[in-house]
Amino acid sequence: MSTPTGWALANIWYDQNRGIPQHGSPLESLFLLVLIQRQQAQLLSTRALVQTSMPDEKAAADPAIEAYQKYHDAMFPFLDRIGDPDTEAQRKRLEKFVKHNARIDLKPYWRRQAKAAKRVKNLRRMKLKNRKK
Repeated sequence: MSTPTGWALANIWYDQNRGIPQHGSPLESLFLLVLIQRQQAQLLSTRALVQTSMPDEKAAADPAIEAYQKYHDAMFPFLDRIGDPDTEAQRKRLEKFVKHNARIDLKPYWRRQAKAAKRVKNLRRMKLKNRKK
């Protein structure tokens, strides 16, 4: 997404995809990013139009600024809930999250591996017995 090619590919996937990607998938994250950046581009376009048509007097410009703020709030209603980004608090949360080892239960995986190894071992034994006969 940081290169022109990445941005183009992300938009092509977004436009060509049918349906909603699985919740929590990387594709969902990519689509959310594309959607938000498209909305930001539309908002900046509207802002440029508003700024070109603004009167010079502050009192006359206040209604236009107020209307633009309402438009901004309607496009990004979730920004009110986000609050100020506190990088130190985010860093502490990230440190707390990565401090612990991943909690992944590997027992089912290892059981499948052990069963597969036993099957291979049994097949080899059967081949050896068949060759001897």
